[in-house]
Amino acid sequence: MKMIQTGAVLILLSLLLPGMATASSYDLGRIMEASLSNRDILRMYEISRRQAEEGVRESRAAFMPGVDASYTANRLEDSTLFENEENASWKIAARWNLFAGFGDRATLDTARRKVEVQEALMEGLRQDVRLETALAFLGVYQALAEREVADSTRKLYQKEYEQAGTRHGVGVIRRADYLKIKVVLDDAEQAWTRADAAVNKAMNQLSRTSGLILTLSDLDFSDFQNLPRLEDVRLLSEQMRQRHSELKILDLTKAMAEDSVRVAQSAYLPRADLALSHGQSADNYQISDNVEDETRLTLSLSVNLFDGMRKPALVQKSRLETRRIEHERRETLNNLDVQLKNLLLDAEVAENNLRVAEAGMDEAEEHLRVTEYSYREGVSTTTDLLDAIAYLSRAWANRITARTACQETTLRVHHLVAGLGQE
Repeated sequence: MKMIQTGAVLILLSLLLPGMATASSYDLGRIMEASLSNRDILRMYEISRRQAEEGVRESRAAFMPGVDASYTANRLEDSTLFENEENASWKIAARWNLFAGFGDRATLDTARRKVEVQEALMEGLRQDVRLETALAFLGVYQALAEREVADSTRKLYQKEYEQAGTRHGVGVIRRADYLKIKVVLDDAEQAWTRADAAVNKAMNQLSRTSGLILTLSDLDFSDFQNLPRLEDVRLLSEQMRQRHSELKILDLTKAMAEDSVRVAQSAYLPRADLALSHGQSADNYQISDNVEDETRLTLSLSVNLFDGMRKPALVQKSRLETRRIEHERRETLNNLDVQLKNLLLDAEVAENNLRVAEAGMDEAEEHLRVTEYSYREGVSTTTDLLDAIAYLSRAWANRITARTACQETTLRVHHLVAGLGQE
């Protein structure tokens, strides 16, 4: 019985260890937010967003007048009736488009939507980084708990090995039974070594995903002490439809395709341009001599009458793109709905498995207690005792696996509905 209590206390300490964290420790929320500040991939997308903002400024240029200044010097072989062999001119011209069939407005709208697309991409990426960091954080928690199980199992076998040495010395048990315990103990030692390496690997992965140099003392696992509870399925589905970045991007892409239709249709309308220019010309390279001034205001109206059916092809192409995006959005939404349903089924299975594992652990502890008593009385064999310890170790491991599965499934559901970091 004391042997069971020792192992149970170790497992309990493994689960309650987060409560000892200091104020400077990283809990789940804090380490997820820290990862957003340290990952270069987010900086890459931030630059892309800024490039899209510059695209808006570029599109706005279509609404502003353009101003050009020019100077031209000519050298002819001989003078002509209208032009001296050496002549020069300069001109300043301002041009302003008055009307272009509303295509420039649609182009500006498209540029603004590209900024929104980049923001939606960044939000989706933030959710991905949060999930990656959260799963790595959970991986450390699981690795620590599994190492505690390996350590508890090792100590149980060690205790039996020490007692078996005494019993073998006085002839109570055979040497074969004594060696059998030693073989199992060696295997438990190797299992603990692998579990310890798994903790170090999990820490390396967490440091990579979070962009932080971390030690175990920096971590606060208090968020994993209580089992999470998921909201109503209908509420989760509504949140997914409203917040999922992929759906937002498809909506914006459809709007940009509609803008393309407007741009293509603008080619059917006339174009109006206003130009104001002032220049001087002279019969030599010095403008100050023999100068002729000219100031001109020009209003130009133009319309394309035929371009080989290019305009209707562009309009139809843009309309087809809009329809294609509608189908893609429905496909994407159906896939997301299936993912959500499957994750909720996984969550239900994980909860059921945890209940079974909790009951199995109680049964395994009682089984070891009875077997240990029978072994001391000479009723049970060494094999029975070793099996009982192995059953208890497996029950502890099953409990950890089921508990971790509950946490992981909840994290994935929150990621799918774009809710990680927003609770």
